This record gives sequence, C-alpha cells and structure tokens, in this order.
Amino acid sequence: MNSRLKVLVVDDHATVREGLIRILTGAGLDWRVQEAANAEIALGLADQQPFDVGVVDMSMPGMNGIELVLNLRARGHSFPLLMLSMHAEPAYALRAFKAGATGYITKDRAADELLLAVQAVADGGTYVPPSLDGRVQMSLNGMVQEVPHSRLSERELGLLRHLGQGLTLSEAAERLQLSEATVFAAQGRMLERLRLASVQEAVDYAAAQGLLR
Repeated sequence: MNSRLKVLVVDDHATVREGLIRILTGAGLDWRVQEAANAEIALGLADQQPFDVGVVDMSMPGMNGIELVLNLRARGHSFPLLMLSMHAEPAYALRAFKAGATGYITKDRAADELLLAVQAVADGGTYVPPSLDGRVQMSLNGMVQEVPHSRLSERELGLLRHLGQGLTLSEAAERLQLSEATVFAAQGRMLERLRLASVQEAVDYAAAQGLLR
C-alpha cells in the first residue's frame, strides 16, 4: 500500500471529515490529508495544489459531489476521485462514474475497505463495493435497461428527494439554496423526464425505487 499519498477529503459534516481523516492517517500510513467543508473550498484547493486522490461526499448542500466532480474535470483536474455515498443503489454509482468519478463506496463500509478503495483508485484502478459490482458493470456495459430517474439532473434528483420527505416547494428551494422560480422550473423538467403527471406520482415512483431512503 502506497504510504505517501496526498488526499483531499470533501464533506460538509465536520464529524465525518474528522472520522475520515483518522482512518486515512492511521494504520501506519503517512498519507497527507487536506479537508474541505464544501465543494467551493475543494475547487480552490485543487486549483492551488496537486492531489493524488480525492474522497468526495455525494450529498452536500449547494454544489453536491456529482457537480463537484464535473467541475473538477471541466477544470482539467484528472486526479482519481472516490465518491462517498449513503446510497447503495447501482443508479447512484452509475451517476458518479458518468460524471467522472473513478470509485464509489457507501458510508456503511468498514474502515479497511475505505483504505483499499482509496488505494485502488490512487493506483489507477476503479472501486465499487462487491455488493454493487456486478450490477454496476452490467449497467455500464449497457446490459441493464436505463431507469427513468437516471435521466434526472442532480438538481432534479435532489428536489425529488426533498419533496418525497414532505417538504414544500419553498422549503425545498431553501434547502437547495436556490430561488423558488428555479426550483419550480426544475420540478417541471423532473416530471417531464420521468413522464409523470404530478408530484405525488413522482414521489410514489421515488419511494418504489428506493430513492428516498
């Protein structure tokens, strides 16, 4: 295992960042870790200095993890990015890989597995938990039919989850740090892409697909 990696950890929860740093700097490794509390800070750090690998939380307020990956790649940053997520559904892993991530791991995995995942992507490989690997590979190879919600943007998917949690449109706009007009337009695009007629139908669909867990 490479004992000299420079790692960027991006998560909006201080306790999560502290836990990740303890894992990444433990086990006798001399990994140098820098942390960012949001995507904007992470972009600034990446512009200022090189990193060997990034560990990025998928769900963050404002610019989320997927949008951060897209922005990093658009700015020419090619270092490997491991997406850290609470979602164990293949659709989320596929979304991360399509954005430019090189690995995906859920937050319930053991510390040893996180270390292995970071090392795997740092060495030029990819990483997906064994429970998701087969389904993700089949989907990437076009062997599994695309699900309707894979057509949603990150903003629309986030809105769908908030509405599914019982938030009003104005509450969802506040949570997403967007104007009500922007969120209203996103709601219309969301329904169009899901080919559904109402918000309730969309919420029922999200619940059936496990998107609200």
